[in-house]
Amino acid sequence: EKAQLAARAQELEKALASEKARVASTVEQQKAEQAQAGKGREARLQKEVASLRESLAEKSKSLAQSGEDIRQLQANIAALNAKGGTDGKAAAAELKKQQGQLAELQKQLRQQASDVAALQKEKEAQARQLAAKEQQQARVEADFQKLRQDQEARALELATLRAQLKESAREAEEQKKRLADEQARLREQMRQEGLVRQGKALREQLGEADNTALVGSLNDVGLALAADGKLDQAEEMFRRALVLIDRTSGRSTPAAGTVLQHLAEVSWGKGDLAAAASFYESAAQVFSASLGATHPRHGAALNGWARVLNDQRRPEEAEELYRMAIHIYERQADRNPGDLVAPLHNLGLLLMEQGRLDEAGPLLERAVSLVEKNGPAGDERAVVVMRSMTRYCQAAGDMERAAQFEEKANQMALDVLMK
Repeated sequence: EKAQLAARAQELEKALASEKARVASTVEQQKAEQAQAGKGREARLQKEVASLRESLAEKSKSLAQSGEDIRQLQANIAALNAKGGTDGKAAAAELKKQQGQLAELQKQLRQQASDVAALQKEKEAQARQLAAKEQQQARVEADFQKLRQDQEARALELATLRAQLKESAREAEEQKKRLADEQARLREQMRQEGLVRQGKALREQLGEADNTALVGSLNDVGLALAADGKLDQAEEMFRRALVLIDRTSGRSTPAAGTVLQHLAEVSWGKGDLAAAASFYESAAQVFSASLGATHPRHGAALNGWARVLNDQRRPEEAEELYRMAIHIYERQADRNPGDLVAPLHNLGLLLMEQGRLDEAGPLLERAVSLVEKNGPAGDERAVVVMRSMTRYCQAAGDMERAAQFEEKANQMALDVLMK
């Protein structure tokens, strides 16, 4: 969970950095483009307006001159009219010439007036275009401001998320430590209780055989040393007991199988998987020969042997032994259904690790049902099974059921602690 939270935080940081870079690049690029385009358009429009103003000034000047010429021609015509017919034909010709010039000047005046009106319209259109560009520039600046605000909001959101992730990581680390301590304590308690039960079974199997008291004492000392974590000394006691059995009743008895099973447990605890597998195999053969292939002790040895094989990365062989153990315990289910929990749970975990969730689910469900029906209050096995069922539901994507089993596991762990 901590790794996932850290990965999620890293992804968010990368996403924010990328978004910041993209927004900054976009803002700067758009600003540059808008500024460049705005400057170009503004300069062009100003140049066009100045040109229009010059044209208007020239046209106005031309109009004024044309008006002056018209007034002069009108004055000339009036003077000619006043002179009457004194000059005769020459005056008429001059009058006609003056009238022609007047008509031409009036035509030029109308054209110039039309040009001035067109220039005035163009000037107004340019002014409107300039105003539109200024509004567009204002909208772009407003968009830039919104982008900055969004970026600041994202930064604040990420800062809040980082704080939450940090707190979640701290809580997850504390919970992980508590669970590790709890699981270590439960494993130790289960191991001690199991070893005590096995010691009692050995004394019952020895019966009245020779050196029963000495073999039983060596076995009990070995169990006590193993419970204290002194595995080398415990192994020495079990080996001495096995030598004594070899000298008396031989390895064909259930007592020999029990001591071999103890040696397998110690070897497994020391990490000597090869020795553990060999001892479990020998114990399984002894129990099968002396008690029968369907006896629960044979099933227990097979279950332990399968666990070691799985640790040796030999899952196919481990799966076969787990299924054999399940078959044995199913034949004895009426007498002690709780024995089925261990092989069902172990095989379910093996299949889940291989990604075979469809096969693992029913096995874990059966293990859960058995511990709920037959497990006493405060049973450590129930806590382990519920934790495994939580992992299965998470792997299957059923987070709601995963939360339910996690809650059950926590409650059972609390019951164990209270017990």
